[in-house]
Formats: sequence, C-alpha cells, structure tokens
Amino acid sequence: MIRRALIDWQFVGRLALVVLTLTILPVLGGVLLDRVLHTSPVITLFMMLLGFNLGIFAIARNVGAKYAQLENTPNQIQSHSVGGDSC
Repeated sequence: MIRRALIDWQFVGRLALVVLTLTILPVLGGVLLDRVLHTSPVITLFMMLLGFNLGIFAIARNVGAKYAQLENTPNQIQSHSVGGDSC
C-alpha cells in the first residue's frame, strides 16, 4: 500500500499570505516614507529587513502551533502487538 502525504493547503495558503503581507507592506511603507522624508533607501532597507524578520517569526510560530496541534491529535493508525501476549 502506498501512503500519501496529506497537505493542508489552507495552512500553506495562510502562510503564503502572511509572508507576502509581512514583506510587501513594510517595503511599500518604507518607499512612501523615503519619498516624503527624502531619505532615499534608508527607511526602505530598514523596513524590508524588519518585514523579512517578522515573516520568519510568523512562519516559525504558525508551524510550531500546527506541529503542537498535530502532536495532540490521537493517532489514526493504532499499533497492534504481533504474536500474542504483551508480557
């Protein structure tokens, strides 16, 4: 029997949206602030690094929560002892 891996596409999509949001919005905000304050790339670079770090933190937190959720669910496949008594 071939065992297929189950992929939670809703979780993957949510992670993708979180990463895109946390990387694109700070960069756009940095570009806007750089134009208003005339500080060419300084704020954009800072906001880009901040967004990347927040994205990595959000992914780690979400994956950790998903792992804890999967760890607490009862196993679908129960192991059976082969060969009689379990002495």
